[in-house]
Amino acid sequence: MGYIYAKGGRYTDLADALEGIEVYDSDMNRWDLLQFLTGDRISGGRMAAHGDKLYVMSYDREEGPLFAEVYCCRRNTWTSIAPMQHRRMETGTASLGEYLYVCGGFHDSTTLDTVERYSPERNQWEEVEPMTRKREDAGVEAFRGCIYVLGGHGKPDGPILDSVERFDPRTESWREATPMLSRRCMHGAAVLNGKLYACGGFAYENNVCGTLGSVEVYDPVADRWQFVAPMNERRGGLALVANAGKLWAIGGSNDSGYRATVEVYDPEADSWSFDVPLSTVKGGIQAAVIADELGFTS
Repeated sequence: MGYIYAKGGRYTDLADALEGIEVYDSDMNRWDLLQFLTGDRISGGRMAAHGDKLYVMSYDREEGPLFAEVYCCRRNTWTSIAPMQHRRMETGTASLGEYLYVCGGFHDSTTLDTVERYSPERNQWEEVEPMTRKREDAGVEAFRGCIYVLGGHGKPDGPILDSVERFDPRTESWREATPMLSRRCMHGAAVLNGKLYACGGFAYENNVCGTLGSVEVYDPVADRWQFVAPMNERRGGLALVANAGKLWAIGGSNDSGYRATVEVYDPEADSWSFDVPLSTVKGGIQAAVIADELGFTS
């Protein structure tokens, strides 16, 4: 059981982007708005949890990534940290071991295959081996001692991908993994009960890009993906986290616009149900979980 933190990432009006971070308190069954991030930020900022801290890499509207900050949940304070080495937006982030990894994204209309990792102990970024292909808006998750990168797409007009690759920090190398059953980008990815899930996102159907409600799960023992129950709402640009033995699909957008709704997946019942919605509608959302003993106190 932990606290779920959710950060907005895309609005219709960019001037209103990234209003702040909300935290879900399961005991109170509500979302609370935390202190607003400093600076002028638009979509593209990414967030990941590492220990009792939230790391946010955000972007100036014209210059690329100028801000990197860490939020200490115990002290309710923000501190600037070293920025990444390369400008990038629409990346994927994950925490593994002593590092935070940032994979792919784009800059200046070019999709990236480069990967950086951050050492909180040294307050330093370093490059590692690039991915086998260029990706933005991919799902990135730490799983079985590796960094997995799922789907995404490329520019200009690159296809939406179903391919999966993983980075092994022991060998400092990437290799291809079993592809997903569906092509998807701007989807959610999370690990629950030793399995890797991919949820929602965007894909093309009959040459039209639309949102997905489908959910698939990878079983590393069987080395295969299979579909599970779909969400009640189609949604792309959502966040997906595992908490208290369940999956939480948060925010996103579909044909009805940006969604504040939250759905919870019970793997034993193979079913989704609605939970308390966000207090502010957000798209392109990011989320992370921090353990109860480390997390937010009001």
